Amino acid sequence: MTKLSRHEIRIKAMQVLFMQDFDEGLSKEQAISDVFDLDENLVSENSLTPAYLDQLVSGVVAHQAEIEAEIGKHLKSGWTVGRLSKVDRIVLSLAIFEIKYINEIPAKVAVNEAIELAKDFGEEQSSNFINGVLKQVINE
Repeated sequence: MTKLSRHEIRIKAMQVLFMQDFDEGLSKEQAISDVFDLDENLVSENSLTPAYLDQLVSGVVAHQAEIEAEIGKHLKSGWTVGRLSKVDRIVLSLAIFEIKYINEIPAKVAVNEAIELAKDFGEEQSSNFINGVLKQVINE
């Protein structure tokens, strides 16, 4: 398997979480396998799943309630986590997990990565929205 950069791993983690969001019965292992099967440049071998990918997906799922509560604290009045686009919610979840639970990732790196993911996969205003929410999380 080609060694993936952390940025590529974050993209894969976002894809896995997106798949699981649509199909709640889909296991992490199956979603990871499906994501790698979609990428013709990579060979799917679960034994070679990058540890950081597993850490991100497992961590976001394990801490989903706390992460969504954190997101909710920083939304404008009248907005709920459920109103967010799936992409924005998942990008925020990954970034907040990295900021709150992974000490070796500087908060600034997590924010910058989230902004890039939002630019690549979100709507036109997603990157500004993500940046605003994550700045509040960091400044808390």
